[in-house]
Amino acid sequence: MASDPYSRNLDKRPANFQPLSPLPFLERAAAVYPERIAIVHGAQRFTYAEFYARARRLASALAARGIGPGDTVSAMLANTPPMLDAHYGVPMTGGVLNTLNTRLDAPIIAFSLDHADAKVVIIDREFSNVMKEALALAKVKPGTLSFGSYGNGSSNHLVAELFNTMAGIETNHIPYRGSAPMMTDLIGGRIQFAFDGIATTHGYVRSNTVRLLGVSTSKRSPVLPDGATISESAVPGFEASVWFALFAPAGTPQAAVDLLNNKVNIALAAAEVKENFLKVGNEPVGGIPDVLAVKVRAELQKWTAIVREKNIRIDQ
Repeated sequence: MASDPYSRNLDKRPANFQPLSPLPFLERAAAVYPERIAIVHGAQRFTYAEFYARARRLASALAARGIGPGDTVSAMLANTPPMLDAHYGVPMTGGVLNTLNTRLDAPIIAFSLDHADAKVVIIDREFSNVMKEALALAKVKPGTLSFGSYGNGSSNHLVAELFNTMAGIETNHIPYRGSAPMMTDLIGGRIQFAFDGIATTHGYVRSNTVRLLGVSTSKRSPVLPDGATISESAVPGFEASVWFALFAPAGTPQAAVDLLNNKVNIALAAAEVKENFLKVGNEPVGGIPDVLAVKVRAELQKWTAIVREKNIRIDQ
């Protein structure tokens, strides 16, 4: 039998595996079989390389909090992948994992949207638990953190760049072709944060796969009223949302505009309509055309400034 038991396909007998401590096994597996699947948990699948990277990130986070050789760590985690991360990540610091428990009802820092499909900042669980803590980490290591979007010039790309500017941080943009691949990489730890709509992320949050840190709109959400806004928790004055409005061609008679406006406001005020909007995280606003015109002008001014400042181009 070869002296290096990692390099051979051994029968899974206790005699073969007893001498192998978990940490060297994972390190070796990540080097020899980086693309092999190590964890399958529901729809989630992690290769040995990804699993090892997750454990390393957790170890770094623990070390930053003062965990070192000989320290005892007790972990209460919400799901299987984080539990395994702790099993390997704590020994990487030289610490000793004393207890490892799971809670399916573990509390989530959950902040949601205010207006139609507002963007919320979500973050992988090992990165940070609090918005201010996340910003402090980003400022310590400018340019080392990455965020995802639906693509160059997409709404969540612009929202994240506004966030970077107002928070005074530098992060790297990673464009994706839609929410699904972006969320896959967020869960896998390839990116550290992203802005996305509550309708898209609600399932991930409920399953405790990702953590929501703040809602991007100016008011707290009627869906999750206990959640703080980004403005009140970390970046005063920050506000961004994706909104929808009804427009008519230029030159439409004012009487027709007034009639349509009246009918739409009546519909939006109906209890059933409000309830259906709120179920998917949207809050109907309504109002008169003049108010909408003011909002359009303000939005154009705000986002034009960000596009020019960051030199954002759709064909990047």
